[in-house]
Amino acid sequence: MSARTILVAEGHAGERKRLFHKIKSQGYKCIGADCADAALTRLGQESCEIAVVALDLPDMNGIELFKIITQISPKTSVIIVAGVATLESSIEAFRLGAIDYLVRPFDPGALLAKIRRVLEHQELVEKTRTLRMQLKQDYNFGDIIAKSAEMRQVCELIRRVAKTASNVLVSGNSGTGKELVARAIHLNSHRLNSPFVTVNCAAISDALFESELFGHTKGAFTNAIRDKDGLMKVAAPGTLFLDEVACLSLAAQSKLLRAIESDSIMPVGATDPIPIDVRLIVSTNHHLEDEVALGTFREDLFYRLNVFEISLPSLAERGEDIALLVQHFIRKYAREMGKKVDGVEPQVLQLLAGFEWKGEVRELENVIERAMIFADGDRIAVSDLPDYLHCKSEDRFVLDYNKTLKHALDDFERHFILAKIKLNGGRRLHAFRELGLSESSFYRKIERLGIKESLPHKHSKH
Repeated sequence: MSARTILVAEGHAGERKRLFHKIKSQGYKCIGADCADAALTRLGQESCEIAVVALDLPDMNGIELFKIITQISPKTSVIIVAGVATLESSIEAFRLGAIDYLVRPFDPGALLAKIRRVLEHQELVEKTRTLRMQLKQDYNFGDIIAKSAEMRQVCELIRRVAKTASNVLVSGNSGTGKELVARAIHLNSHRLNSPFVTVNCAAISDALFESELFGHTKGAFTNAIRDKDGLMKVAAPGTLFLDEVACLSLAAQSKLLRAIESDSIMPVGATDPIPIDVRLIVSTNHHLEDEVALGTFREDLFYRLNVFEISLPSLAERGEDIALLVQHFIRKYAREMGKKVDGVEPQVLQLLAGFEWKGEVRELENVIERAMIFADGDRIAVSDLPDYLHCKSEDRFVLDYNKTLKHALDDFERHFILAKIKLNGGRRLHAFRELGLSESSFYRKIERLGIKESLPHKHSKH
């Protein structure tokens, strides 16, 4: 590290010379100034970590010089030196942020000790700032594993769009990491110090949509006992991430479109719109073009949102990332659980790499988290993995958290009934008895679930 620079603004030549030599003897760079004007000139020429300022300068009171230094060189720490201590000057010096207030005559050793402590503190602050910047940069892309060409392309798209104000559509299967991409865009944008707010569109009912996104005024409806800011206002001037935007009803889509087109929101019960500056990033696991064709998604809203699309590949398309993802999740959960697990056995990686991950990266992470709980050694063993990893893909059930509870339950019932019939060799009588259903209830259920055509035909129902 280069020598730190100390400015000594002292009108007494002998005192200035004495301090100058003492400071230089410690390896610091020292510059002297016999008046305030000279001190300001030197500060304009080079940065100084510390300024030792005398109160009785010939052309300006030291307190006045201190005030100017805080404006032109705010990172410079100031130590005040007084010929005669006064309560007024000491209070003012410390109010302005002086590091210390010394009265002549004083031991130069005390000044040098103070200088060392101040410089150590400044160095610590700088290291902390640098580390935070590095951690922020690591977070920007640290959770996005990108060895494969497909994911390197995703990172390049993030870099390109992040610096713009454009709306972004992030598409991909559930579990591919759409929110990670949205956060990376936010943290690489000029809005990174503003809020990042996530809205799960699948969880917002039509009745609450306006209140949640746009806010409401006191008395706008029953139980509106106070004004409430909507999430769009909470996010401003940052980023609003609308997760699974295809789940919004047509009525909600219309209201969202109006807010986007006018750059304003109208809280429920308000009479005047509120201007809003927020960036929109939306995600979907649907093909929105197909939803537009079906009439379930507004075409005009689609074009407003799809200014720039980032399509995330499935895990099957980025198989070379699996080993890196596994290692990433092991490090993550080793820290959280306080374990010394640092890898997997070769057979484990072979099994994971060959598996069909219907739940994508989210499912892989869940498997590693579970395995870390069971792992006793320094590596995850095959016995630490869930049994279903040894099953064929069609024999396992993966829960889709983007669905409503009713649809998720229907999916599970469908899977469970088919699995029961398969385990009974296609014998439906045995199956519905094991399911605890009457024959009529069994057939009504498979009719409702739309799985009648999926049943095996090689056996009779008995």
